[in-house]
Amino acid sequence: MFSILAAMAVFTTSAFAAPAGKNVNLLSVSYEKGGIVLLFETSGLTRADLKNTSFYADSNNQKMSCGFVDHTTTVRCTVSKALAGRGDFYVTLAGFGFWEKLPEPRGLSITCEDGEIPWYKITVYENGELVDSGELPVWVWQEIVSLGILDELAEDGITFRIADIFCGPDITEPV
Repeated sequence: MFSILAAMAVFTTSAFAAPAGKNVNLLSVSYEKGGIVLLFETSGLTRADLKNTSFYADSNNQKMSCGFVDHTTTVRCTVSKALAGRGDFYVTLAGFGFWEKLPEPRGLSITCEDGEIPWYKITVYENGELVDSGELPVWVWQEIVSLGILDELAEDGITFRIADIFCGPDITEPV
């Protein structure tokens, strides 16, 4: 009961601390090569607002760095990938607060049998609302990430999250 009350107090404090004329929406949280990446769509923020941040996970305040993406209103923040899979986190950006779950580490942390390869279960969100889900091979996901397609879609409010990893058919081999 105490945890629920404490969480409610944090949300209430964040809501009242949010500056007028500014808005922040958490678009996605993903495990990437350089760390855990949080993408936010914002309005009315300045570079100075990016110094008003905090990231609490694994029972401690954690270091987080943030910056605008290519002179847009999208903000990209990065934290250590060592936090992957360690439960929930609470992040604030310019007085706006968000609770979310840390993503699991990506990679080939799964051993598949002959004729199988790692696959991801993916959930798709539009402006923070779940709209679809699907499955695709890890190598396809990695190709999409390397081409920057996910960053382009995030600018339109469409984000993706890895929900699970499993072994599936090897579609790289001819049938």
